[in-house]
Amino acid sequence: MALITCPECGNTVSDQATSCPHCGKPLNAFSQTGNYNSAGTNNSYRGTPSGKDRVTAGILAILIGSLGVHYFYLGKTMPGIVFLLFCCTGIPSVLALIQGILMLTMTDEQFDQKYVSTESSFPLF
Repeated sequence: MALITCPECGNTVSDQATSCPHCGKPLNAFSQTGNYNSAGTNNSYRGTPSGKDRVTAGILAILIGSLGVHYFYLGKTMPGIVFLLFCCTGIPSVLALIQGILMLTMTDEQFDQKYVSTESSFPLF
């Protein structure tokens, strides 16, 4: 029996547990992978459940966000097209810089809620 770390609260939990006894978060995706390091923690979880990485999106937004590339990366084509259409005005550059900084400073859970799991097709901030 190995131990894993709950991604929500950070407490050590048995790999046989289906949810964390401390915070109640389901652990199915973490306990079934079997990818543990020598400390007994699970290293298989990176980024958001959708597979979109917060750091990649943030860097894309800062470097070439005026073209809407970070939105295309996140699968949000409409905001990407709007940024692409208005890139010559300079406004998307400023917005993308701010978005990139915000993406890099928020947690993965906040990023997932705001940019990946939202029903809104055009989240600015």
